Amino acid sequence: MTFKQVNFGLMDAESEKAQSPELLLEGFFDAFGYIDQIVSGNKFYIFGQKGSGKSAIGSRIELIAKNDPNFFVNQHYLGRFEYKKFSELFPGSEAPESRYPTHWEFILLITLLNNLKKDIQCKYESEADFYSLLDTLDQINVIPDKDFAEIVKITSKRQFSIKIFKMEHVTEKTENVTINTIFSKLKKVCYTAKTPNKHIIIVDGLDIILTHRQKQYQTLSALLIAVNNFNNKLVENGVNAKIVVLCRTDLLNKIADPNSNKFIQNFGIFLNWYQDKKDIHSTNLVKLINRRVALALKNEIDISEFLPSAIESDKESLKVLLDHTRHIPRDLIQLLNKIQNHTSGKNPSMKDINNGIDEYSNVYFVRELQDTLVGFLDDEEKGERVIQLLGAMGTTQFSYRDIEAKIKADPRFSKIDLTKTMDLLFDSSAIGNINSRTGFNTWKYRNLYALFDPNQIIVVHKGLHKALNLRYERTSF
Repeated sequence: MTFKQVNFGLMDAESEKAQSPELLLEGFFDAFGYIDQIVSGNKFYIFGQKGSGKSAIGSRIELIAKNDPNFFVNQHYLGRFEYKKFSELFPGSEAPESRYPTHWEFILLITLLNNLKKDIQCKYESEADFYSLLDTLDQINVIPDKDFAEIVKITSKRQFSIKIFKMEHVTEKTENVTINTIFSKLKKVCYTAKTPNKHIIIVDGLDIILTHRQKQYQTLSALLIAVNNFNNKLVENGVNAKIVVLCRTDLLNKIADPNSNKFIQNFGIFLNWYQDKKDIHSTNLVKLINRRVALALKNEIDISEFLPSAIESDKESLKVLLDHTRHIPRDLIQLLNKIQNHTSGKNPSMKDINNGIDEYSNVYFVRELQDTLVGFLDDEEKGERVIQLLGAMGTTQFSYRDIEAKIKADPRFSKIDLTKTMDLLFDSSAIGNINSRTGFNTWKYRNLYALFDPNQIIVVHKGLHKALNLRYERTSF
């Protein structure tokens, strides 16, 4: 039994689902029963910071469904979604954003129909409408399974005419229809579907091609509203189906409508792995890692048994490793993977761990933060400049005045909007605050509702120290 034998996991749930599905089935840790709340309960929004396990939940549900003939799950990603064409889906004189919830309902209905048609036990108020609708959508190449981007691309013309062939085939009667008549029939068919089986559609990748454009924020905000209304209609009509949305918490703050908080709170799950416990071995994050250790070695072993008792002074090794993360699964898994890269013996030495931390900081942590900033800054180059700015400070702690002075003195950083940038860095937990009077540290990963305070000491996350070559220096006002 060696440290090198453990498969801690990959960077993303999609890769794990394809290459190591056992990690999402037997190596999955669900401390609060979130899977059951989604599959059998009333939850359908999953919020969490990047790397907190949102997609892992979606992928696990999809894998469970593969082994259950009475469970139909389909995941959709917004990676290729065309926001401009989406706004043109239904013609009208009112502002496009006011039509967005209707546009989403149309897409969600087509997606649900794609799922329902696979269920031979599903019955409809009008079977003739169901079959003629399938025939219609087949002719315009929307069925079989198309993702959201393809549905929008195909149906975004102002108006189109096609032939509907009646399934009775008594005559070759045809009729010209528009997107509105298709929409009407979709609602009639999908909202009357009755099945003993369960149907779930998972929407992921809301941030994959996000830019700072307001149209995208409005479109995604409308998605949250539309999903709430859509799921309510399904419940009211007794349709055994739901739409589940996976969304980053930092993106939620940009796209949430002022009136959406009530249904976000009612139907949302917020993933938070941070636990302020003296015994870190009892935290859910360590339990997840130990679950994967047990899966690999067929034996329940705490991850700390592979590590030196201490790395920094008398501080426990596992505590030191956690301090280099934002207490999310992706960070800790990648840190352990990097340590594995440098482990040649049975267990990692202190040197192996330090080399792993160096690689983690340089190869993973910096790039992960740059990816997090994409979409919230004007261009990708600014994300790189922001990280360079932190490195240029030279120390792990500084004041707001210090970083203002650095921007004024160095023309490389002249285009950085410091107020916006510091908020983004704080939201991604690249920086935190230290109360100069109490010494208390504030981090976003610890408290979802924490806000950056420019009047407090700024501290750079430990995961960045190696990559940015920062020296430890205590700052006070």
